[in-house]
Amino acid sequence: KKRESVFFFFNDTATTEIYTLSLHDALPIFLLLLLPAIAYAIVIEPKELVFEKVLNGGYAEKIIKISGSESVHVTLSATSPIKPWIKFEPIPTSANNKTSEYKMIVSPSNATIGMYQGYIIIDSISLGNEITTVVSTSTTLETTISITDEQITEAGVEYVKIDDVEINKPIKASVTVQNKGNTAVSSFFNLDLR
Repeated sequence: KKRESVFFFFNDTATTEIYTLSLHDALPIFLLLLLPAIAYAIVIEPKELVFEKVLNGGYAEKIIKISGSESVHVTLSATSPIKPWIKFEPIPTSANNKTSEYKMIVSPSNATIGMYQGYIIIDSISLGNEITTVVSTSTTLETTISITDEQITEAGVEYVKIDDVEINKPIKASVTVQNKGNTAVSSFFNLDLR
């Protein structure tokens, strides 16, 4: 069995003082040593965000996916100079709370055409486990935004789901559309069943 030792060092030039730990001071340290080591990890995708040709006064979006080894609560924020242009919208995911997805919307206004660099700050807090340990982490995601005056209108269908169809019953369809241009677009669909 591995033995562990704990040493306390005091940086004090006085040689005549004696330091003691009361039971009140020593008990939390002792209990901390008894607890098993807890590891907590998060994975962030993508590793960096690059927005090319974002229209000044326009719109662009990307998805940020955050996965944790435990159930996690996440908050996102941005740094200057990109902070005023950034908005985050949570995307509903499974009930286990180990994965969070956010739509990051970039909507610059009154910006000078050019390249801007900033960071997305991702603060995560584990929701605890059987011994109610909570772990907090903070990391950054490098973000580059290129502002242009060229308008691009483009969107793509990412996911289509049609529920079981029965005769004389309404059809339920779910469609996820990713805006790949630099302006806001509205989606509409025609469903032709033959």
